[in-house]
Amino acid sequence: MDKKLKELLYRSFDSELNAEEKRLLEEALAQSEELRQEKEMITSLRGNIKRSKSTSFNPHFVDRVMEKIHSIEMKDESEQLFDSLYVFFRPIAIAATVLIIAIAGYNISTTGNLSLEGALGVPEVSVDDVYDPALALVSEE
Repeated sequence: MDKKLKELLYRSFDSELNAEEKRLLEEALAQSEELRQEKEMITSLRGNIKRSKSTSFNPHFVDRVMEKIHSIEMKDESEQLFDSLYVFFRPIAIAATVLIIAIAGYNISTTGNLSLEGALGVPEVSVDDVYDPALALVSEE
């Protein structure tokens, strides 16, 4: 089968041929059994594709994809950077918050002090604990 005629056959399915090309294709189809079989196979294949339904995509899939592409194109670089950092650090921030709450709860339960100092695990310090007169005399000498 002539490569040029085969290309002409394929083109005839997707675009309008001029008068000379139509005449040439009709003559080739009349003379070549192989070209007629190729045309029938292509016609059958295209019909099967049109009849088959794509069940893997939800309705309006193309519209949603195009909307997403347009929204990405419309954002400037700083917005894209913020969005990517937000997506990356959000799980880290949530985990850190849960960890802080767990540590504060543990500290409050072990110290028995329901205050900020108890939550932070700061020991209670009195003036007597801070100032020792015996040490003050040693440092004066």
